[in-house]
Amino acid sequence: MEYTTYIQSLLEESIKIQNRTKEIAELDITLLKARPNKDAWNILECYEHLWYYSSLYGKNMKSAIHKAPALKQDFPVKHGFMGGKFIKMMNPDSAGKIKKMNTFKSKNPFQFKLEKDSIEKFLQSNEETIKICEEALTKNTFKVKSQTAIPMLRLKLGDALGFIIGHNTRHMLQIEKCLSNALKT
Repeated sequence: MEYTTYIQSLLEESIKIQNRTKEIAELDITLLKARPNKDAWNILECYEHLWYYSSLYGKNMKSAIHKAPALKQDFPVKHGFMGGKFIKMMNPDSAGKIKKMNTFKSKNPFQFKLEKDSIEKFLQSNEETIKICEEALTKNTFKVKSQTAIPMLRLKLGDALGFIIGHNTRHMLQIEKCLSNALKT
């Protein structure tokens, strides 16, 4: 895939997530707090988790994008070893299913007393991701690195963008599943 096509797809996915999140923000709080089962996150917990990672990665990516050189010409995207693994880990399988993963205990919002501000915080951080993607259309994000949530690990900025947007997409599927379940009851 060519670089500009890759970045454009990340931008479009982030805008799609932003628009859907704005619709979900209008729903009744009881739907947003409904659990698919006693051990599963509700919609607000998903958004709190998304906000945490989006704001963390966003701050690091914002710093990195300013250091990225101008894009001189389009090129085929070549993910780094770890970046490629992380992006693949986030994506659903060929049947559209997402592999269950555990989050760091410190980043797990399960049973937090949350309100709609979790959604608003995510909308703000995702807006920053959108701006970074827009800027990335004119910069080579594979020439600079960005810090991750793991202190010793840095990824090419283009990989970090793919990872965090994949992470957002993954949890949007979870949110849609929660919502579908809540509407059935």
